[in-house]
Amino acid sequence: MRKLNKSRLIEILAENNFFVENSHIFKPDSSEYTFLYNKLISRGIVIKEYNVEIDFKNVNEEAALVKEILKKMKYNIWNMYYFVLINTDNQIKKNYIIERDYRNMRKYLVQSVEDLKRIPFLEKTTGLEEEINLSIDYCDLIESSQDQEINKIIRDIVCLEGEYVELSKQKIRNILKDNLSRGELL
Repeated sequence: MRKLNKSRLIEILAENNFFVENSHIFKPDSSEYTFLYNKLISRGIVIKEYNVEIDFKNVNEEAALVKEILKKMKYNIWNMYYFVLINTDNQIKKNYIIERDYRNMRKYLVQSVEDLKRIPFLEKTTGLEEEINLSIDYCDLIESSQDQEINKIIRDIVCLEGEYVELSKQKIRNILKDNLSRGELL
């Protein structure tokens, strides 16, 4: 598990078009909360970093305060999320309880980069995906079959442009009927 710090989380969110905005509205000391907003999808994220064991009750109270501030700023509360950034090596056992309680805001406990996979509106979670490059020519792969009957069926399907258009079941049955040595219908 790769631990995640606040600056790295903000970088990843910036890659998803979330940018820091109006963080000063939460407290005079704006370092406690960071507000990011994505104008393209009209969603916002408030991040608060916790360095000690978190208390479920405190998280809900703080989320309620944040919700009220966002309401006053005329943001759509249903598109706002509260990220609880855990900066400790201990696995948090209460994440299910905290994340499932939607009373004030939708909340996510984030401790590592891998936790970002659970957030549906984040497309890029840098460092998680390995690019899978499948450049296989499926026709060549299929046509390399040793079975002559199968190769003939494939050629007939290609002649009918079956690579590009959907063939009817009847056309496929006719091809199979004409080419299978036993002549069995499927």
